[in-house]
Amino acid sequence: MKSSEVLQKARDLLSDPKRWTKSKLARDYFQSWTNPNHPDAVCWCSWGAVSKVRVDLKDEAKQLGILLEGFKEVPTLRFRSGVYPTIPSMNDHRDTTHEEIMEGFD
Repeated sequence: MKSSEVLQKARDLLSDPKRWTKSKLARDYFQSWTNPNHPDAVCWCSWGAVSKVRVDLKDEAKQLGILLEGFKEVPTLRFRSGVYPTIPSMNDHRDTTHEEIMEGFD
């Protein structure tokens, strides 16, 4: 699967705000941490969504790199991430919104 396809699938997974979370890769119905690929997972952070939909582990770094670049294009996400932007620093910031995350995937 191409990186662009993985990112589109991850974006689709997070398209409903109820399926997006912060501070953990994935959560279950009770909002407890779980593995992104666990059948009980009901919401994911950006990185967790990519981890869930990717097929080939060796391409994960490339996919996350593309996502990071996309997030850097969203001015508010880039501003909040500090000097060394990371996907978690942007996804998990207290002021980050679902809309901004969706914009980062575009």
